[in-house]
Amino acid sequence: MNQELSASSPAVGAADIDALTNITRRLTDLLTAEIAALRGMRPKDIVPLQDEKAALTDQYQRLLQKLKEQGVTPGSLDPASAIVLKESTALLNDVIVNNKRAIEAVKIVNERVLHIVAEEIARQRSPAHAYTGDGQLADARAGAARRAGPLRLDAHV
Repeated sequence: MNQELSASSPAVGAADIDALTNITRRLTDLLTAEIAALRGMRPKDIVPLQDEKAALTDQYQRLLQKLKEQGVTPGSLDPASAIVLKESTALLNDVIVNNKRAIEAVKIVNERVLHIVAEEIARQRSPAHAYTGDGQLADARAGAARRAGPLRLDAHV
């Protein structure tokens, strides 16, 4: 069933163009929901979206490849379909940029929180500071060698 279609034919990929436009709109909706969840600090809300997003992305790529193989270009589409596809694609591209920014912002926040937690853990694990006889802070690295202990005057040290 190897049917060759002319790129100038008005029926070329009309159903595929409609499908591509619908997939583009649905991807835009999913990414917009993901952005809202990320900005609302509700990362668990994006988990259910991932399977559908992956499936739609796969469909989108396969459909683009099919249209390319058929020689369909924006110029070969009827003007109304070309405008709708161009607008939905532009919107998707904008949402992709915003999604990337939201993901990067969450990543930065998570890294900062982890850094603060790690610093606090290290602070709590470090030995308590000791002071020397003259009131100076003792070198914590010196450890037990400089710690004060009981002293017997009648014994040799």
